Amino acid sequence: MEGEMQFTITGNKDTFMYYKDSGRGGDTLQLVGVRPNGEVFLEEEIANGVGINAEFLSPSIIEIGIERYNENYVAMGDRFTGLFDTKYYHLTKDGEMKEIDYIDQEFADLAKKGQLKWVPGNIGMNYKSLKANIKGTLEYGEIPFYMTRKASYAFPPKNKLEGTEAVNAIGKNTIITGSKKELTEKLQKYFGKPVAEKINGNSYVYAYKAGQYYVVIDGDSKSKESYLNIGTKNGINILFWPFDGGIK
Repeated sequence: MEGEMQFTITGNKDTFMYYKDSGRGGDTLQLVGVRPNGEVFLEEEIANGVGINAEFLSPSIIEIGIERYNENYVAMGDRFTGLFDTKYYHLTKDGEMKEIDYIDQEFADLAKKGQLKWVPGNIGMNYKSLKANIKGTLEYGEIPFYMTRKASYAFPPKNKLEGTEAVNAIGKNTIITGSKKELTEKLQKYFGKPVAEKINGNSYVYAYKAGQYYVVIDGDSKSKESYLNIGTKNGINILFWPFDGGIK
């Protein structure tokens, strides 16, 4: 059995802490809030028989991912799908866990600066700096990608990166769940109507202008799963419209 613990301290000196047990029966997450005088004002336990990911994103915001359960498993190991439904919570001083949206005003403001909320790095960051500050691996395909736990960072087509090349697109690894209507309406609220789109059956891609950058949602209307990306015009076109340049 393996354990994992993380804690954070808020501005008023409250401590939030989680402990995760990992065993053959799946993960169990215990989340507590403790005041400076030792009073426990938050106690939550989450267990679902498979995997759980958790991380504090700020002193009072936590990301929790619950692994999807394979109901048709035969062997015990087949229960684990590797797909996580992620939610974000604000932990209040009153001991409540309030779910919050990923796509909000903060998301929109950061996008216009070339950043994805709660993802390190930014558009224009060079490869040398990215590698020095964020642990990951460089992979070459049609374009170079720097792959990390939280995101993938794309660079212009090149056989070998020297260090000065700039990130031109960032893709968040975590799945964003929600209906096509729900998610596109949220994005349109902050960025206006999409400037490019691609629809193929249940799959859809919409690009929205965010200042000098572009936010893209790449989703599936049937599974209600999507991924968010940000990039320059060229970076996004290479990823999603390599032949016809969807963003004009």
